[in-house]
Amino acid sequence: MGKLDSALEKKELRRQFRQLLGDDAVVGKSASRFSSALVELVNWLREQDETVRIGTFASLPGEPNLSALHDLLPTHEFYYPLVTSPESVQFHLVSSPETLVTGSYGIAEPDSRIHPPVEINQIDLFLCPGLAFGKKGTRLGRGGGFYDRILEEATSSAPRVGVCYSMQLCDSLPCEKHDMK
Repeated sequence: MGKLDSALEKKELRRQFRQLLGDDAVVGKSASRFSSALVELVNWLREQDETVRIGTFASLPGEPNLSALHDLLPTHEFYYPLVTSPESVQFHLVSSPETLVTGSYGIAEPDSRIHPPVEINQIDLFLCPGLAFGKKGTRLGRGGGFYDRILEEATSSAPRVGVCYSMQLCDSLPCEKHDMK
């Protein structure tokens, strides 16, 4: 498949998944229950003896809300992305998701004046949002390439965990050279 074909296929898949996730009948009233179930899946992190630095995200409509992890894992540190330019993202330590402010693209972000930054290669684990995930680790993001750049900069030993609802899993997704798994 050529680069143009892959880009067009991704564009169409983004449209389909945005529609699916925006459909109140699909996620809507069950979102809280789905999010709680996903949060429980990371229960294994409680057993870690040392603090785990977790790169996470503030959910957009249609995405799982992981804010309960702060209460579930009080000994771990949570770092949220802050878009600093159209090409750059920096992660900041956030002790409570209630301190996030609406920032770039309408996404809740840390305020750099009160949340200290961390180098991306210092994060131990990444919880990654996406519109869809393939069974071989592929990820379809929203099209800005932010997470591709983040994961490229991360240490190779930091696990990357795609966070999604079961309806977002696909057998396969188009993957280009710059797409990080």
